[in-house]
Amino acid sequence: MDLVLELFDSAQPAADYASLERTLKADDAMRGTAVQARQSKPDGGAMGPVVEALLIGLGSGGMGVALVEVLGNWLPTRRSDVRIRVSHGDQEIEVDLKRVRDPEVAARLLRMVREEPPK
Repeated sequence: MDLVLELFDSAQPAADYASLERTLKADDAMRGTAVQARQSKPDGGAMGPVVEALLIGLGSGGMGVALVEVLGNWLPTRRSDVRIRVSHGDQEIEVDLKRVRDPEVAARLLRMVREEPPK
């Protein structure tokens, strides 16, 4: 399964994408998962391509759970607002962290999504 992970409303999107990509690639549970930056063509005064999303090739065996765990661990390292959208085809989940003052609260909420039983 291929997922698209997008960040919105970040004060430093390039730094956030780079940080998240490094975190995903370094995590033992995500080993073997393909993670690559999807880039757009430079526009206006940009000097090179701009990262607009991360493409994540999840296999089977609980990789989705591992992704949620990594996101939950990455969020508390941030200091600014962010919206995270993860999509696969026409299915998507979006988490808006604009109004969360404590990033650990957001991380716990994201982990709870993982733990909720399917309906």
